[in-house]
Amino acid sequence: MAKPPFEQDLVSMVSSLIHLRTIGEELRKKPFAIPRMEAALRESLGAFADLTSSFERTEETLQREAQPYLAQWLTAQGLQLGGEAVFEGTSALGVARVRGGLSVVRLCPNMIFGRRCVELILEDATFAVGALPGYTHFETLGQAQLSPVLNGVQGVRIPVTKDGYLGRHLSVPDALLDRHVVRITLPIKQTDIDSLVRSSHFRRI
Repeated sequence: MAKPPFEQDLVSMVSSLIHLRTIGEELRKKPFAIPRMEAALRESLGAFADLTSSFERTEETLQREAQPYLAQWLTAQGLQLGGEAVFEGTSALGVARVRGGLSVVRLCPNMIFGRRCVELILEDATFAVGALPGYTHFETLGQAQLSPVLNGVQGVRIPVTKDGYLGRHLSVPDALLDRHVVRITLPIKQTDIDSLVRSSHFRRI
């Protein structure tokens, strides 16, 4: 079966994003000028600040340009922005599920176990375990019962607070910053998603 064109396009975009991050992080490894030279290099320091800011602007632009391709990826996964998404994880500890509104989809700036991925943000997240009916809040169940969806290579993170959200180059709508949300990283390639389902027992339902 032929791979959809958007898969390779997204893989290429993530590669560009990772390359951009690598260069930007190299620039930030040490100060551009030692303290006693700052006055003498005032204009150079300003130019350097503009240079580092340009990396952030470039990343924002790249994320924006990726959105049409990410929309195709979502459609292929049976998902859509603004719609509900439900994921289930199975482990030796049992079965758990997470449900929420899909509010953000972005390129993931890091390789996850050698795979290029996308990030999904679920807001108003609720959870269920085993055969218990209905969904409830994270605090009601806790980390141990929810480990089948909170642990593993799928990269679920819960809860996420304002401080946890505001990583460098990560822009999230202000309305989400102080709410319990879930960030899920999934591989771009369908073959990798299928492998994730088989090996880690994590899937969309």
